[in-house]
Amino acid sequence: MSKISVTHIENLPLADLEEVWERLYPKCRANIFLSWAWVGTWIQTLPFSYQVIIAKDQENIVGLGVFVENRITRRTVIPSRQLYLHRTG
Repeated sequence: MSKISVTHIENLPLADLEEVWERLYPKCRANIFLSWAWVGTWIQTLPFSYQVIIAKDQENIVGLGVFVENRITRRTVIPSRQLYLHRTG
């Protein structure tokens, strides 16, 4: 049985994220919205920080996600934090 390890990195430098993204991209059923051209451009437009989750099976990258935090108020009084996967809200 393989063991998946997960790493959380806040504001991974863009060049490092591109390297990781490009290693995984050929292994997935890719489309334009998962290409680095699309995702990299989106990340560069973010006015706030992002978080990256990298999943590995030994040294092989098997999953990657970019999360953006959003703070909202629920029911007009409850402050809440949300993490969006590959979107801003």
